[in-house]
Amino acid sequence: MKISISRNGIKCLSCEKPFIHEEWIWSRILGTKKEWQRQDFCLSCWEKQDKQESISQWRHRYIDTKVKRKEQEVEDSPLRKLFYESVEKEHSRMELAIAFLTSQLLRREKIFKKIKEMAISQRDGYIIMYIDCVDDRVIEVRDPNFSFSEMEEAKKIVLERLGDKPETENSNPQDSISHV
Repeated sequence: MKISISRNGIKCLSCEKPFIHEEWIWSRILGTKKEWQRQDFCLSCWEKQDKQESISQWRHRYIDTKVKRKEQEVEDSPLRKLFYESVEKEHSRMELAIAFLTSQLLRREKIFKKIKEMAISQRDGYIIMYIDCVDDRVIEVRDPNFSFSEMEEAKKIVLERLGDKPETENSNPQDSISHV
C-alpha cells in the first residue's frame, strides 16, 4: 500500500467554496486497501457530511501560504520597517529624504511598484506613488528637490538605523548605498 497524504485543499470538497486564511476547517483521511485519501471541508459542510469511517479526522486552521509568505516578508524586512517609521514621524526634510531613499531601495527590491509620478511645481518637487506589493497599500512619497548633501546625510542615517556603520573615506562605495 502506498501512503501519501496530500496537503490540505484550497477549497471545500463539498461546496467548493475557497478557504480563507486562518479559517477553521475539518480534514479527514479515508483509506482503502490501495491508498489513503485526504478530504477537507468547511465547518458547515462538515456538519452535513455522512460520517464515514475514517482513519483520522481533525479540525485545524487553514493557512494560505501566499498570505503567510506576505506576513513573513513584512516581519523580515528591516528596510520596509524603516520606510514606514520615517513616514510616520514628523515631516522634517530629513525624514522625507529617508522615506524617499528607502522607497527607491524597496522599488529596486520589487517590494514597491511605481504607479505614478506627478510634478507639483518646480519649487515643491514631485510626488511618486507606489503600491506596496506585500499588502497592496498605496504609498505616496515626496521629493521636494533634495540636495546632494541631504541625500548623503539620509544615506548615513539609513545605514545607522539598519545597523551598518556609515561609509568612511577608505570603504568601498559599491558595498553601500551609492545611487538613488
